[in-house]
Amino acid sequence: MIIMPIKTPLEIEMEIESIGKKKSELSILNMLILAVLAGVYIGFGSALATLVSHDL
Repeated sequence: MIIMPIKTPLEIEMEIESIGKKKSELSILNMLILAVLAGVYIGFGSALATLVSHDL
């Protein structure tokens, strides 16, 4: 059994803020790479959804 600590709303807000700050400081090249990878991920998902729905 895995026991995970429960975070308070303030801790969650601080963590989200730090993640956003880190993302805003990425270089243009890293942002473009992540954007392309996100698009590929969405494309694979839509292709799989089309394949599954077509074979029904």
